[in-house]
Amino acid sequence: MAGVLTGGLVSCASAQETVTGIVVEVEGDLTTVSRFVLVLPDGTRPEFVPSPGILFHDRAPISHLQDHLRSGAPVEVVFETLDDGTLVAIEVFDPTG
Repeated sequence: MAGVLTGGLVSCASAQETVTGIVVEVEGDLTTVSRFVLVLPDGTRPEFVPSPGILFHDRAPISHLQDHLRSGAPVEVVFETLDDGTLVAIEVFDPTG
């Protein structure tokens, strides 16, 4: 199965996984995010591509990641790994409420 983004649907090679980490990079502007990077407790730095139309669990726009970048507050990311290794963020939570 090929990992591709088509018409807002994600073709994935793996089941959904969840990680919690600190946002250390956000590429985008005030309304969009094209990629973001977390640092996890073990020091790894996964890079995520947001799925089309993704929002924070509380319906905040994905650009809210910029606030987490500034504050250092952690986020929880539910993601899938495509066949090509791309990590696609399906949902983002604010674990601190």
